[in-house]
Amino acid sequence: MIKPRADESVGKAFMITYWSTCAEEGNDIKAGTALECKDDLFFVSQSTTLMTNTAGGLNKQSNKDRILAYRNALLTRGRIVTFADIKAFGFNHFKSSIEDIRIEKGTRKEISVKAGFSRTVDVYIKTNPEEKQQLSDSEWSYLCDSFIKNLKSKSSNVYPYRIFVD
Repeated sequence: MIKPRADESVGKAFMITYWSTCAEEGNDIKAGTALECKDDLFFVSQSTTLMTNTAGGLNKQSNKDRILAYRNALLTRGRIVTFADIKAFGFNHFKSSIEDIRIEKGTRKEISVKAGFSRTVDVYIKTNPEEKQQLSDSEWSYLCDSFIKNLKSKSSNVYPYRIFVD
């Protein structure tokens, strides 16, 4: 924890970001892990702890991943409109950790008594068992959460998305 000066500490917050060359090896370091500080860095305290789990580190892209990213850029141009765009975006996002994506129209019952049913876009994901074993539960949930978040932000669809993992 960094301790600001007493006269400047009221109402101020900050965030520290960093990068490392450890790529995927740096993922899923648990919150509360004590980090070792270098001697040449100036901190108030020589001990630093993580506040959240680490996530998002990626290794260098393989040729297959480069082709998927190029295909996704050509097809969608950063927008997701059709079911094919959703499928291409999903393969690009999950990389080799999935085998197949199926997109279907669906319905769900609304919570309100007066609302009835509403239409949805259902995304069925079939995982690759060998690759899924290498991911922890927190990494997999991070992948799914970031997928749905990015899908909603890049999509022009008015229907809600639902993800089903096989």
